[in-house]
Amino acid sequence: MKGISMFGALLGMALFCVACTDQTKRAAPSELGALPASYLGQLPCDDCKAIRYELSLFDDDEDSDALGDVPNDVPNDALNYVLKRVYLGPGELRRFHDQGQWAVEQDGLLVMDVDGQKMRWQIEPNGDLILMKTEGDDPEPGARLSRLPEYVGEPLENRYWRLIEIQGKAVSVSAGQREPYLVLRSTDMSLTGSGGCQWLSGSYQRSAQAIEISPQWGKVESADCPAQASTQQQAFIDVLQRSVSWRVLADRLNFRDSQGDVVARFEVVHL
Repeated sequence: MKGISMFGALLGMALFCVACTDQTKRAAPSELGALPASYLGQLPCDDCKAIRYELSLFDDDEDSDALGDVPNDVPNDALNYVLKRVYLGPGELRRFHDQGQWAVEQDGLLVMDVDGQKMRWQIEPNGDLILMKTEGDDPEPGARLSRLPEYVGEPLENRYWRLIEIQGKAVSVSAGQREPYLVLRSTDMSLTGSGGCQWLSGSYQRSAQAIEISPQWGKVESADCPAQASTQQQAFIDVLQRSVSWRVLADRLNFRDSQGDVVARFEVVHL
């Protein structure tokens, strides 16, 4: 009995020490409010007009039809935020898209790891976020993101989804070749698109979590299809047939197979 008591005491001390070393926690509703949430703002820039920030925060611990959650037996994405940065000016060619995890530290600051650097935000009572300086506890002048009244995310259907990654490999498009893309039409549950060298058609069925796609190749767009493009095109239709679940994170769409692996990633394009 004495040995058991000693073990219990040691276990309690160990758990206490673990708790002491945990410097982050999930944000409580009083800190960030309901999630998912969207933020928008323009931050100062030294060599451009401004940098437009579009930030979406998610909580993967809660189900949400808006996110297109995957079934319980499929693991969630290890992604809790999506950040788009656009440097405003001629052409707006500098565009960055980041995904990662966020946490709220003991001092109440929202922290995100962006490009290997820690980005810290002060959470205002009205839900807005103010960027803090890299060093110190002072806010950056004019660096505020306003929390939007409602979460803004792209719907799965009736959007032009450009294929950007297939089976873990970035999609490449040769000069003069059409980019691979997919459009799911809710009116008749049909799909259209392109594999790059050949038109794509077919049908699909979906729920808030699952999807079943029946793709078919249509008319050949170009008889001169490079070998790499042809291989990529075949891989595209293969992963569409294998996809069983979907999820939209802000402006990105992921398809997963029955093993829970992401087999295709898309980004929305507003034409």
